[in-house]
Amino acid sequence: MRKFFWITIIAVALVALAFISPWRQIRFDFAGLFGLQQQEKTSGLVVSSFAGKINVYIDDKLEGNATSDTPLVLPKVTPGDRLLKLERETTVPLAYMTYSKLVAFLPGSEAQISYELGPSPEFSGGHLIYVGGTPTSDKANLRLNVKANTSDVEVFIDNGSIGKLPINSYQLPVKSQYKLELRKNGYETQSFTILPEVQADRDKLGGLDLMVEVDLFLQPIKVNLEVN
Repeated sequence: MRKFFWITIIAVALVALAFISPWRQIRFDFAGLFGLQQQEKTSGLVVSSFAGKINVYIDDKLEGNATSDTPLVLPKVTPGDRLLKLERETTVPLAYMTYSKLVAFLPGSEAQISYELGPSPEFSGGHLIYVGGTPTSDKANLRLNVKANTSDVEVFIDNGSIGKLPINSYQLPVKSQYKLELRKNGYETQSFTILPEVQADRDKLGGLDLMVEVDLFLQPIKVNLEVN
């Protein structure tokens, strides 16, 4: 009986606390707690390495590293012009070139770079994708802009040619993803997907410029070392 009495008292006390608890009067915003509420005010960056470990710097501050297995994801980059620098980790001095590029980060957008750092620009390759331009009222399309480190490069979208570089303000519907491919004799062909996978994310690109900058990898010349 005594045990039942204390159980009853504790139950009543818990019910009372439920009504007077200060937690009931605090509005928890989990998006704000995790910084998601600020995502439209910041930018993002994803860095992938095609070979080796790459150290990633923004405005000369080391942000982390990317490998061929694990990309580096930076969800909060301060918008504006930021100096992006990539360096490959090595014990041999000057064995690899350093990639350095001033990138314009827009609020609520994400830049992506995939790269292989070689001994020189000719034997390095990759691509940088970011958003730019002033928004227009045409939300069904974006303006695709493509340039490369060499001339006479033909550009294909879903295996169909759209001409040779440079490609400026090419109207591209945001209704799907696309395979972008760049081809030139003597260089490695680059092929990759552009636009987000989710339609809601693609819609955010409507009326904007999508900037694609590609460095093509020069194919080494084969030397016949056979001696007659």
